[in-house]
Amino acid sequence: MCPTNNKIPDMDDGTRLSIMEKHNKYRSLLALGLLKTKKGYAHSASKMRQLDYDCVVEKSAYESAKKCSPTASSSGKYDENLYVIKDGSDVIKAIDSWWNEVYTLQMNEKEQKKTKNKYNSSSGIPNFANMAWDTHQKLGCAVAKCSRETQVVCQYAPK
Repeated sequence: MCPTNNKIPDMDDGTRLSIMEKHNKYRSLLALGLLKTKKGYAHSASKMRQLDYDCVVEKSAYESAKKCSPTASSSGKYDENLYVIKDGSDVIKAIDSWWNEVYTLQMNEKEQKKTKNKYNSSSGIPNFANMAWDTHQKLGCAVAKCSRETQVVCQYAPK
């Protein structure tokens, strides 16, 4: 997927493929209206696209992760999710954690239909929103070891 593994530690094509497949599996559930929330099912997302793994976005995610910042930073070019792990580097655990924010969504199906954009960062589910945003088509993730923890960063971009 990425030439010479993009010179990013702990990333290989198998990991990249797992990351992309996990994201697209979740996005497919949402697109088909099969995502159960606290108050019913999330409204389907008919314009949902599959994410493609992008090595340039991955490089940007790595540059962000190795800064070891305690908060996610969106550059304007990419939207970003950050997950801090005390030990290990389980990227799939990070993805699951971000997606699980949707289970805190308090809108029922009727309320969702009234709201044009229910999955945005101001709805209290910013990481889920980045994963679910239907205009996102590119994805890149990286892991960086910091002094006391490991950071997992995924960044998202439109086509």
